[in-house]
Amino acid sequence: MKVQDLVGAKVWVEQPGLAEHIGYIASVLKPVNLEDIRPSVNASMFRIVLESGDVVDISGFNLLEIEHAGYIKESAGNLSPDKTYIIRFKTPDIATDAVVAARVEVNGEHLAFLNSKGELAALLRFEVVESWSELPSPDVR
Repeated sequence: MKVQDLVGAKVWVEQPGLAEHIGYIASVLKPVNLEDIRPSVNASMFRIVLESGDVVDISGFNLLEIEHAGYIKESAGNLSPDKTYIIRFKTPDIATDAVVAARVEVNGEHLAFLNSKGELAALLRFEVVESWSELPSPDVR
């Protein structure tokens, strides 16, 4: 696994002098890929979108925890299949959009759509979303 594979993962961030924050890895600014993933993460720089909406650039050393299917061991039985969600926006510019995800989480001011691998499929500010609904699964015969 490379540190770039962690993009979209939920993280707990420690910032010196501040409380712990929850966010998502938006990108890897300075990837370091060593034989073991933990030292690779510690040596890399990440851009994190916090639940507050703030964006911070931070060393992997300051990531307290990373929630990612490939990084932490999860049982396959707990993973939900991906479904299609229709999202209706409050703004008239983009009336609706579709996202394929296994689940939706409300994180602070954001809606996080996560796929069956636990990866971020979409991250939307709650204030611009009018509603979202799951499309029914087609019958398999």
